[in-house]
Amino acid sequence: MPRRIAVASASTLDVLSDFEQYALQLLKIKTKEQNLVPLKFNRAQRLLWSLVEKQKQAHRPVRVAALKGRQLGISTFCEGDVFFETVTHEHTNSMVVAHDRESTETIFKIAQVMYEELPPEFRPMKRRVCGARS
Repeated sequence: MPRRIAVASASTLDVLSDFEQYALQLLKIKTKEQNLVPLKFNRAQRLLWSLVEKQKQAHRPVRVAALKGRQLGISTFCEGDVFFETVTHEHTNSMVVAHDRESTETIFKIAQVMYEELPPEFRPMKRRVCGARS
């Protein structure tokens, strides 16, 4: 849980323990038109979320191979889930890896927007940000 929240209400604790609610209430993403909107799961993301949740509830490492079409929001969903897990669990690190530098940078920018748009009381302190390497 983020260290800045000294006294958390029951609704805050619910948001911090449920990725779908966290995404809808706290995570912002940029649309193609460059507007900031909440990360509200679409149909493909909801299907992926159900697969991920089953594995998490079984206390297994999440393993999903997504053969995906473009523009379904799968990379955004995955980055949001990694972001959520990193921000809401102390001593957790994460890394973005993609098949090429441009894709890695694009996905990393999604996380940057999510971080920058979090309400200050939910934003953990950054220790460092590594640049993408080729």
